[in-house]
Amino acid sequence: NCDPGTTSSDGQNVCKAAGPPSCGAGEFKLGSVCVDCQTGTAAANGDDACTACPTTTGSTGEGAATCTTCEAGKFGPVIGLRQCVGCEPGYSSTSGQTSCTPCAAGKYSTGSSLCYDCPIGTYGNATALSSCLTCPAGRVSTTTGQTLCTPCEIGKYAASSSVCAECPAGTYGDVTGLETCPACPSGMVSAAAGQTECTACTSGLVPNADATACVSPANNANRKSGGCAAVRSPDQPLEGIDLIWAALPLLVLFSFARRFARRSAFR
Repeated sequence: NCDPGTTSSDGQNVCKAAGPPSCGAGEFKLGSVCVDCQTGTAAANGDDACTACPTTTGSTGEGAATCTTCEAGKFGPVIGLRQCVGCEPGYSSTSGQTSCTPCAAGKYSTGSSLCYDCPIGTYGNATALSSCLTCPAGRVSTTTGQTLCTPCEIGKYAASSSVCAECPAGTYGDVTGLETCPACPSGMVSAAAGQTECTACTSGLVPNADATACVSPANNANRKSGGCAAVRSPDQPLEGIDLIWAALPLLVLFSFARRFARRSAFR
């Protein structure tokens, strides 16, 4: 038998000093001992040295047997990376990439493996956006992935960033891109929704309180434009205080007549 620290080959009667042990995966020989590979490098079983991880890969830490391909949403721009680098917001990547790709216009990313379409009511007018922009007043986007917002057509207004609604009766829309519809001018009405102009009332008629119809002054007790008081028609019956004021002259005349009659009786 060989003494400790020596060995012999099969069939040999001579013992020789033992060499350094064979290193396992993730280790390399340093003199007579095996040492773990540093982070960013790797070694297979029996390798004499650790090798730097190539681009698009990184290591899982010290003593790595292999380098790991960068996952989607990350990239490996140089060799010997300790770990893969995450994409910045506005960029994305598939697995095994040396760089991230900017999101196209109409899309956005928070820094991941995917670029997403801008939601309805928003738009993306540039590349590499981390978030999409809300449509400005009077404009909408009705589908996802839009690069611009569309102005509402005449007769409509932007009720939200995704819906154009008809101008209500009593208002009008004579230009595109309205945020709200203006009320009809004094003396004019619009009887239906979605009108591009208002119509003047004919002679003898005035707009009602909502400027949605032309009515006679007698039926318009509370006009919206001007706040004028109601005008009584000549053939309209007297009521309430109007009836009292109308009868007052007759009551005064009757009172004088009775006094005159009493004085004549005493004479």
